[in-house]
Amino acid sequence: ELSADDIYRGVSRKVFFENQGQVWKSKIGVFDDSSHLATPAPENKPFEGFMSHSWRSVWWKKYIALLLHFYAVPAFVVSLAVSAGATYVIGPFGGLLYYTLFPLLVVAAPTIEQMVATPAIYFFDRCSIVQSPEDKKLKGIYSLDQ
Repeated sequence: ELSADDIYRGVSRKVFFENQGQVWKSKIGVFDDSSHLATPAPENKPFEGFMSHSWRSVWWKKYIALLLHFYAVPAFVVSLAVSAGATYVIGPFGGLLYYTLFPLLVVAAPTIEQMVATPAIYFFDRCSIVQSPEDKKLKGIYSLDQ
């Protein structure tokens, strides 16, 4: 029998980006049953969003798309501010700092966010529903409409 903690489980956004997004791979391997990455969701707190691993694109494109979706704007603002300051201090070559800093910040942003903010909790089908044994997986899926 499934408990509420088996059904109403979520993952923090950091799971999407750990190990360079390996959780998005759909091949047989260590991430086939990723339910161990989920934890019971906090009571009275809705999920921030829904994620599905079953996209038509390859895993690394999902990883990059999600990095840009969540972190491009903050990385842009910080990179622009730093490069503007550097341009003011060291001259026109300071602007080149933006082109180096922006991609580094986008990739580092999940780690930075984890250190300074409370992570948002998402329903991620691959992790939020127990994947094995099959009967437990089906019970978890059918319980979603309750």
